[in-house]
Amino acid sequence: LRAAYFQNNLEMVRYLVEHGANPHQSKKGNYTNLMLSACRQYPSMVDYLVNKVKCDINAQDENGQTALYHAVRSGSVEITKFLLEHVAMNIRDNKRKVTPLMRAA
Repeated sequence: LRAAYFQNNLEMVRYLVEHGANPHQSKKGNYTNLMLSACRQYPSMVDYLVNKVKCDINAQDENGQTALYHAVRSGSVEITKFLLEHVAMNIRDNKRKVTPLMRAA
């Protein structure tokens, strides 16, 4: 499933999820599939994870970074706007004490 997310293969992700794969499973450090998709600038995957799978949009990795933080860091205005429209919070990370808004500035 993680490889399908990484390759932005939405059709495969849907298939695997429909057949029992856990879309909420995270990688070491609590790095979620939503964070991966935001970081790699995959808007259709982000939309699927937020609207269909109902992933926690404000989940934090081990550094306190959220999908919004990863979207801002990647430079994706489209995904950043999408996440903000879906109530992503401007949460300060644990490591650098920086919020997504501060990073964008």
